[in-house]
Amino acid sequence: MTIRIKYEFADTLHSSESSMLDHIAAAYLTADGANSPHTVAEALATMTDAELARECIEGFGLSESDDRCDDYDKTAGMLHMEFNGYSIGDLAAAMGRFREEAASSTT
Repeated sequence: MTIRIKYEFADTLHSSESSMLDHIAAAYLTADGANSPHTVAEALATMTDAELARECIEGFGLSESDDRCDDYDKTAGMLHMEFNGYSIGDLAAAMGRFREEAASSTT
């Protein structure tokens, strides 16, 4: 039986929604470390937080149902976003926090 745990992303458990969303934003923008700082800066310079969030949701499949769950799990078929209770606006805010942190680390 598969059990889903709230605030999990990429096999990492988080203590809060905000922590999980920050992880999602960083993982998406940096491609888990594969993107160069130039590539990250270019994405931040050319896209809004909402555009980055939409692209991230599509790229990571966060709005797709989770087929890892079995029929006995009441969360079977729920979207990552639905199960964890966040919206595109919440993820856009995490993109904004990443943007602020990136800007402060380059100054």
